[in-house]
Amino acid sequence: MSRVKTLDEQRAIAYEQVQAIFPDEHADPLEVYDDLVNWTLQNYQDHAQSGLTELLEECLHKFKNDSRYTGAEFRWVKLWIHFANHVERPSVVFAHMMEKGVGKPYSLFFEQYAEALEREGRYVIFLSTVLPRLIPQ
Repeated sequence: MSRVKTLDEQRAIAYEQVQAIFPDEHADPLEVYDDLVNWTLQNYQDHAQSGLTELLEECLHKFKNDSRYTGAEFRWVKLWIHFANHVERPSVVFAHMMEKGVGKPYSLFFEQYAEALEREGRYVIFLSTVLPRLIPQ
């Protein structure tokens, strides 16, 4: 009789596989993290119980200086956006992304940044500081 694994057991197995991968041994180690993040988002209704924020923190820290993953790599940008949307003050993360050039080629970045500022009651900051940087002089 086969035993169905719980989500937590499945996640633990997947996480062990992620931990076993070293960047120089896998052609695209970000793919493994991206797959695990997407699996977590699809399978856990309560992201607080899923360990998603910690997984994203680990991923972003692990690859922050990896030249393969820049502000123009869409998966990298989406991982940052997922992280921003799971912290208390997303606008701080988006400001950091803006400063580092992560996401600038994508409208999704600016949409999410504007929404975060609007939720914080600070949309005027987007209009006065972020938007002018986007308009050619």
